Amino acid sequence: MIKHFYFIRHGQSQANSEKTIAQASSPITSLGISQAKEVAFKLARLNIDLIVSSPMTRAIQTAETIAESIGYGKSKIVTINELRERGLGELEGNPKGRESRWYFDTPNGYGIETHVELYDRIKIALQKIIILGKNYSNILIVGHSISGDMLRLITDNKTDFSLLADYELTQNAEFFELNLNRELQ
Repeated sequence: MIKHFYFIRHGQSQANSEKTIAQASSPITSLGISQAKEVAFKLARLNIDLIVSSPMTRAIQTAETIAESIGYGKSKIVTINELRERGLGELEGNPKGRESRWYFDTPNGYGIETHVELYDRIKIALQKIIILGKNYSNILIVGHSISGDMLRLITDNKTDFSLLADYELTQNAEFFELNLNRELQ
């Protein structure tokens, strides 16, 4: 069975709107809901048959909005804890003082989850998704920009974290297909 794995970043969150470093409870805004509904129109053509999501409010709300828009039961959404946002330690809840890329590229300090920790966690998430998706063809993963970047790194069989800078930051409600090779499936 040919499988397709799609990743989507959550719709605009309150923290995105306020230019603060998000905490777990940051909800999506009305614009974020509109973004999710708009992208759901494109996703409907992909015949999504499994939706998995980060447990963070903004991701769940995005997943639920998409599910409702494409006729997928919200109760069927699977939450995977390992898909949560990168832990940004003491920076969480504070105003963003730097460009977004800095928060992705910073390997440690400030109590931030290291790239190695994040990579290992996202790899576990991917393994869980592959197991959950064994009877599904078109799987949608709803998460966060850095999670999507790590998924790309993993599915591209790369472990050099400096290559994260090669990926463009995933915008709110932007989606892409992951390149899962047969060895990972």
